[in-house]
Amino acid sequence: MSILNTFVTPTRALVGVDTAAHVYSAVDMSSVEQAANGAVEVSKLIPLPHANALIAGRGVSEMLIIVFASVMSSRMGFDEAFLAMDKTLEISLQLLRQQIAGAGLQDPTLIHSQEIVFVGWSQKLNQVIGVRYTKAPNEDRFAGRALSGWGIAPGGQWTINNVPPCDTRESMTRMMQEQVSWLAKTHSSEGFGGRPIIAEITKNRIDTTLGETFAPNSVAQ
Repeated sequence: MSILNTFVTPTRALVGVDTAAHVYSAVDMSSVEQAANGAVEVSKLIPLPHANALIAGRGVSEMLIIVFASVMSSRMGFDEAFLAMDKTLEISLQLLRQQIAGAGLQDPTLIHSQEIVFVGWSQKLNQVIGVRYTKAPNEDRFAGRALSGWGIAPGGQWTINNVPPCDTRESMTRMMQEQVSWLAKTHSSEGFGGRPIIAEITKNRIDTTLGETFAPNSVAQ
């Protein structure tokens, strides 16, 4: 149950993810214990400095890797990659499933939901734009929703009326700490927590920072 938060305006964007993730058995997708808390650290956010953009995700991490590789191999700028992202996701999902089937493994994309966020500076529009793409386990296609203002996942107990500010690195980190604490109570068997990674995009600039470990007892045990 990864965290994937966004705050997007025409002049800047913040994207925040956590680093903790479970490692699953390739045979039956059962959780494999890694270290005391059953989780390892991974990067769920991948900057694309040449395009002044980033890709982030929650769900099956291999999907994020394939999407990143597809964007890189296309040699497109952000605007071109943005227009092609629907097709990129379709092809990436097909490729992932072919690799899984070829290895005779159980398909994790049929078990877990998937989200991909693509955010960057559009040279054509002279502003930041972004989309959150989502796919449910029983679906074969991603649905995209334009990002504007804040967006948090998981949403948990928060609604449009009670979400704390997420418009600075500090406030987004605090929001993520609240999400980790909520997840520890409601989804304790899943992988979440670790440390916050927050990226900020403005015109001709992308900065990524790794924060301190979330408060004790806030990571799934």
